[in-house]
Amino acid sequence: MTTKHILLGATLLTALYMAAPAFAQQTDEIIVTATKRATTLQDTPVAIDVVGAQQIEQAQILDILDLQSITPSFRVSQLQNAGNSTLIIRGFGNGGNNLGIEPSVGLYIDGVYRSRAASQIADLPNLDRIEVLKGPQSILFGKNASAGVVSIITQKPQYETEGYVEGGIGNFDLFQGKYYLTGGITDNFAVSVGGSFQQRDGTFDNITQDDPNSVNDRNRWGINLQALWEPTDNTSFRLIYDQSQIHENCCGTAVALEETVATGTLGAIPIPLPAGVLINSLGGELGSSADPFSFDVFLQNETESRIDDAGLSFEANFETDLFTVTSITAYRENSNDFDNSDSDFTSLDILGNVTQDVDIDTFTQEFRIASNGDNFIDWLVGGFYFDETLNQQSSATFGADTRNLVDILSGNMLGGVEQALQVAPGTFFGDGQGSFETFVQDNENYSFFGTVDVNLTDRLTLTGGLNYTVDNKDVTTNVNITDEFGLLELEGADGVEILTVGGLAANFPAFSASCVNPATGAAFDPLDFSPQNVGLLLATSPGCFVPTPGGLVNVPAATAFAGFQDTVGAGALAAATSGENSPLQPFFAVQFFPEFVNFPNSVEDGRTRDNDLTFTVRGAYE
Repeated sequence: MTTKHILLGATLLTALYMAAPAFAQQTDEIIVTATKRATTLQDTPVAIDVVGAQQIEQAQILDILDLQSITPSFRVSQLQNAGNSTLIIRGFGNGGNNLGIEPSVGLYIDGVYRSRAASQIADLPNLDRIEVLKGPQSILFGKNASAGVVSIITQKPQYETEGYVEGGIGNFDLFQGKYYLTGGITDNFAVSVGGSFQQRDGTFDNITQDDPNSVNDRNRWGINLQALWEPTDNTSFRLIYDQSQIHENCCGTAVALEETVATGTLGAIPIPLPAGVLINSLGGELGSSADPFSFDVFLQNETESRIDDAGLSFEANFETDLFTVTSITAYRENSNDFDNSDSDFTSLDILGNVTQDVDIDTFTQEFRIASNGDNFIDWLVGGFYFDETLNQQSSATFGADTRNLVDILSGNMLGGVEQALQVAPGTFFGDGQGSFETFVQDNENYSFFGTVDVNLTDRLTLTGGLNYTVDNKDVTTNVNITDEFGLLELEGADGVEILTVGGLAANFPAFSASCVNPATGAAFDPLDFSPQNVGLLLATSPGCFVPTPGGLVNVPAATAFAGFQDTVGAGALAAATSGENSPLQPFFAVQFFPEFVNFPNSVEDGRTRDNDLTFTVRGAYE
């Protein structure tokens, strides 16, 4: 009989029991380890709901992404590639897109801390349970998890020979399977092997390349090998090796830029400019928000997303009448790479290539001693050590269409800026320019923790706990910006150089004194480049201006500035190129890759040395 349970903790945990057909479990006594000690569900001071096997079967829980469909307040957000996934509990979660930020939801598998969610988003074979602890977990877990903890526990090897093979097919040419086999080699030594694979076509059609069902495909496999040696009744050793791989084309999005880029900016004048109109004017295509379920994407490239994850852990337990000693040692390697990402999600070549190659090596050691039996005072003490080296190499570059797009957004003024600075035409926003980055982070963390439960009666328990954590990080960066426009200083003297004779000002006619404010009859303030002033001037006195080469509107704001260059002093001219009213303001927003100051340097040493003492006090009445 197959028995599967989901335990949904209202305040602390969710336990998911999944077993093979031969793994019958007693439903009247469910063991959980939310407090780092094995306790029955009834004795754990947590409000818990139980969902039966039929609902689990109907929900088709295949991996941790699917777990969110049956776990209240738990969500998994997958971003632009499979590795950039974020675990979220009660609306709180972070770290998916920035590997330098530790996730606020901690992930543990068989007691081993996984520092990034990318290390376990594959299929979940031979599970014993999953516990989702909701709320801050700062005492018993070595890495402080401010939003909660997801703890996955796999099935231990069994001495009786058991196993199963499971397969399935579905639409989009889905083909998946799982297998598990366990058995005893001797009376006190057992092994198990489990694994899974999943292949499926994509759910999005790439119209640009006429490649149906190519985006958001599935191609992943994993294997889990375990050995359990129990030389005596009170001693056990468990060795686990696991390896998994994901190699997919991820990720498509049906709703394109129309909602996220609602306005464009020409000069200092904001005007309605739907992204679809802008992209189409350059000969490109993108999805429409009017049909968000079309599942059509317009991509120049298809992202190659690959995750390789492997690790070895060793758990030792020694039990006496008074206490149990547990040690868990683990080493893991994770490689998370993606290349050719068309992150502008249009058929134009705007973001030429976005890449990210990440290698993470971690070593963890946990040691704890917990009291046994039912005592007036139950206690647990322990320590945790974590050492991680993270190396990330990434890049983002412009494509062949970037310059045309930026030229329209800036009012067709790029050529004038190049002329003013005496650089070769076509220099700015060139194909292949961008940012090339290398980040290396070393993180060493250790903590000491303990809890005491005072059982005042059979129903009333008071709990106190302490945790002292030390966390040290060393970070070095090497960022190379090849975007020449991003390195420009547009304010002050350099801004004046761009606007004076020989630059933009030479390309526009003089400002006419007949341009007046019809409301007041006074001439417009020549140094007021606010959108309100210039917009009113454009609307009421269009004869002051001539069309721009792009022809989308009559003028950029620099036109109004041109006629004032000889009538204002140098100081006023410099002031006019600074701040939010500068006629060069449109260019500030398109300096996508400003100069980056690498560290360590004379101001920033790239190091953090943090420590903190946290405590908890709780009362529970059953």
